[in-house]
Amino acid sequence: MRFARYAPAALLIVLSSCAREISRPLAPNQPPEVRLTVEAVPAAEDATDYAMTWSARDPDGRVDRFLVSVDARSRAPQAPGWITTRATRHVARIARPAPSSPGVAAADPGYHVFAVRAVDDQGAVSSAATAAFFGDNAAPTVTLLDPAPSLERQTLPPTFQVRWAGEDPDGRVVEYRYRLFGTTNPDFPEIEDFVAFVLENPDTLARLYGPTFESWTAAGAGAIQTTFKDLKSSQEFVLAITAIDDEGAFDPVFTTDRNLLHFRVGTFEVGSPTFTLNGVTMVPGIEPDPESWVDYEIPADVLVRLNLSVTSAPGVPVKVLRWRLELPEGPKQDEVDVPQTTIEVGPLRNDGEMFWLRLGATTRDLTYEQLVRLIVVRPTFDAPLLIVDDTRFAPDQFVNGNLLAPRGRWPSAAELDTFLFAIGGVPWRGYPPTDDGPLTTPGLFHGYDFDTIGTRALTAGTMPLSVLTRYRNVVWCTDAIGANFVGSPFDPRAPITMLRYMNAPGRVNTLAQYVAMGGRLWLMGGGAAAATLIEWNNEDTPSDEFSAADGELVPGRFVYDWVRWRSRVATSRSAIAAALHLAGVLTPFEDPGTAPGRGWPGQPDYSTLPASLNLRTPKSDPLPPRVTESNFYVTDFNAEVLIEPNAILEDQASTLDTLYLANGPGLALRPMMTLHHGADGNPALFSGFGVWDLQRAQAIPVVDFVLQRLWGLQRADLPRRPSRARAVAGRAQRRE
Repeated sequence: MRFARYAPAALLIVLSSCAREISRPLAPNQPPEVRLTVEAVPAAEDATDYAMTWSARDPDGRVDRFLVSVDARSRAPQAPGWITTRATRHVARIARPAPSSPGVAAADPGYHVFAVRAVDDQGAVSSAATAAFFGDNAAPTVTLLDPAPSLERQTLPPTFQVRWAGEDPDGRVVEYRYRLFGTTNPDFPEIEDFVAFVLENPDTLARLYGPTFESWTAAGAGAIQTTFKDLKSSQEFVLAITAIDDEGAFDPVFTTDRNLLHFRVGTFEVGSPTFTLNGVTMVPGIEPDPESWVDYEIPADVLVRLNLSVTSAPGVPVKVLRWRLELPEGPKQDEVDVPQTTIEVGPLRNDGEMFWLRLGATTRDLTYEQLVRLIVVRPTFDAPLLIVDDTRFAPDQFVNGNLLAPRGRWPSAAELDTFLFAIGGVPWRGYPPTDDGPLTTPGLFHGYDFDTIGTRALTAGTMPLSVLTRYRNVVWCTDAIGANFVGSPFDPRAPITMLRYMNAPGRVNTLAQYVAMGGRLWLMGGGAAAATLIEWNNEDTPSDEFSAADGELVPGRFVYDWVRWRSRVATSRSAIAAALHLAGVLTPFEDPGTAPGRGWPGQPDYSTLPASLNLRTPKSDPLPPRVTESNFYVTDFNAEVLIEPNAILEDQASTLDTLYLANGPGLALRPMMTLHHGADGNPALFSGFGVWDLQRAQAIPVVDFVLQRLWGLQRADLPRRPSRARAVAGRAQRRE
């Protein structure tokens, strides 16, 4: 086979209501986010009621509880003074000052601070959302918008712009005050490093400079930005900003996730914007090297729409976006003052022909350019089969050079390689070389002429179109756990799958281009549908369902366009078995008044498929070496299914055949494996499960059906049982 290269008491906390739960994450945990709103409520003449309501979301799990405090000595979550609650609302009654006490904030700078944090189901804690009160007056707040504040120090160019926004829940903001502090502060020369001092003790700014902040720069209520110019490179600063309302109250809470900006001054190159061309990200230069460019592939013979967008660097907004395309018939170009535009190219005919696209962006002071070489790709389909391993199962683990036994549910990444690709008859890796040691079993694809590519080692994020179009047939595997990973493509721990990366908004999906150009695809694994749709999920709908009615399953989505699942798709469903949908038998998802669409020209022989698919048992599959029974003989598997009617008709005949129906709690025999064979596209095969979840004796005929009956490939006459005589023939991947 070939392998491709490729209280104080002022505030009384009342507990009520509960947080909404979201499904448990499968990817590395991310902290939740909490939002707090404050509203004045009519009350007695001598007091004001403030209703404080908070909500939270967890991007990869569920919110479990909240931490709230009033004037805690520290807003660190582990400090004394925090109370655990599942409440989402608190009403505080605050007494008004005596009539003889004018200007509470100016005369008495004392204030109370209410703070809330969210905690998710794995213990991750959000940043604190706060509300401050001067007597019965709610303090205003101000938030830096650009550059957005961060817990980590940022690097900014010598000249940059700062934008902010302020609000007051019971009045109006009349003024902003800001100041840029360096490591040396003449007001307090005894403090050796004032930047570090502020970061360690942010609330002291209110004590040192409030309530008037006279030495700070004043900006009117209508001001929302300022520019800092020609700061000295390599210097470190912290920018602080507060808001003052019509009663003299100020924003007393200083924090690096809202109104403190910690940064170091870099060079002008730090201010470079970022271009994105159909998901390909490029960082241009001020004076680009004419010998350096980015290659971008486009398919031949079709009109290609290139979605171009520009993202400004923090503090350096882009004023103009421009492009120029050099074509044989003459250049095409445009200049816009919006952050995105569309460039139409083609149809272009000649395979391998190259065209130049120059991208430009102008900021307030500089112009940045990027050169892109467009390469026309025409499919050759001169190789029979490519198998893409886009799963994210756990890799082998070693301690002091010794291979550890696999942990968790079978398979690991190496075990999957063995199950799919092994030549068999080879001693298992990690075992002493003995004459009677266990041998590997030949893989499901053993005997076919195929190449493999594992996407975990590919950092580009997108599969090159020129690689895919070499192959007449592609099997693409993505698992359910991997479909939820959100790390960057080069994250060694939990990299995003290539299928999910390519199907995110604004990115180029070369797999869709491949199918559109005539390539044949088997998409499978129990996570493939989720990977293509999860980035389009409506936050107000279940995270494991995608539907046309909710605007998630619409034209332009891979599953809609090529798999022809166009009603409602459910992912992460627990299945225990699957039954064959025999030719001519209608499911509840087809129109009973139409022909079932069986017997179509070129229809494969469905009778070669197993009548049912079942989970492994000790009788059906021997336990692999060093694998526990509980991890291997599982009670269910992940399935992706259609849960609403989805008839695809041409000339009153069904062109979407259901091969297998999932069987499990609440599934009611929903379609799990389908084949589309309409006139408007190539046969597109989808299975919402991985063949590794099946009994080996059933997985083999499923693979053979697709490769031989459907695609017409030939398999060499090789045994699928290990042979001691072949133990020296070679080694398959990783676990062999």
